Amino acid sequence: MFTNTAYKHDTDDAIVDFSNPLTVSSCGIYQIFSGNTVVTERPQGRADYQLLYISSGKAKFIFDNEEKVIEEGTIIIFKPQQAQYYYYDPQQKPVIYWVHFSGREVDTVLNHYKLLTDENVFYIGVCNNLPLLFNQIIDELKLRDEKYEEMTVFKLKEILLCINRSLINVSMKTQDTLTMINDAKTYFDKNYNQNINISDYARANNISTYWLIKKFKEITGISPLQYILDIRLSTAKNLLLFSKHNISEIATIVGYHNSMYFSRLFTKRFGLSPLNYKKEYANKV
Repeated sequence: MFTNTAYKHDTDDAIVDFSNPLTVSSCGIYQIFSGNTVVTERPQGRADYQLLYISSGKAKFIFDNEEKVIEEGTIIIFKPQQAQYYYYDPQQKPVIYWVHFSGREVDTVLNHYKLLTDENVFYIGVCNNLPLLFNQIIDELKLRDEKYEEMTVFKLKEILLCINRSLINVSMKTQDTLTMINDAKTYFDKNYNQNINISDYARANNISTYWLIKKFKEITGISPLQYILDIRLSTAKNLLLFSKHNISEIATIVGYHNSMYFSRLFTKRFGLSPLNYKKEYANKV
């Protein structure tokens, strides 16, 4: 375990300062690679604000009795008097930066950077600038050069600005991802009965096959191939109920040139063969 911490008042106590708009009271880094789990349990929270950045590894936090495993690239903000429960397991190799601050304009500053919300957790991705800024605050609090307090506030605002920019970038990337997945769904909806090759589709749209499958499943809950299969079998059900096509014709219509293979897929999904499904339900609609 490695720690590097610094305190304005030579103590870890939550000292709240309302004489200034914004004041940094302490800052530090924990690198947990060995030893026992580091436990923090503050049922009554602290009097000041705390911001943590999971630079790498993972850590366990509990919010409103709900346990969450927080991964690297995540910011956590605790408000005054908010219960704090978090645990650093050396097996997860967490590296965590933190800073405590207070002031009469904290809410205004956090609101300016879109961080004054009911949320505690903000995913921003790995940001290489943040460790440097935290370390600069630590150095300022230790050396206490001329106007060091002003410099720590300046660096804290830089941290908040970096977080704000990263949140915007993550949001834009998320929207881009949603657009790409919706485009893929639209393509599959229109061409489900064709011989769709997922790798060819990904290559044609300048994205990796792995990324497409991963993000498609994250958003829809199923893989692209499963999505196409669902469309085919759902369409086949409707054709069995509302058309006069025979089984072989329906198989071809939904994209299967081997009617026996189609029948096996249909039976596995619905528990009845296409023929028995038609006999069972066609006269009831």
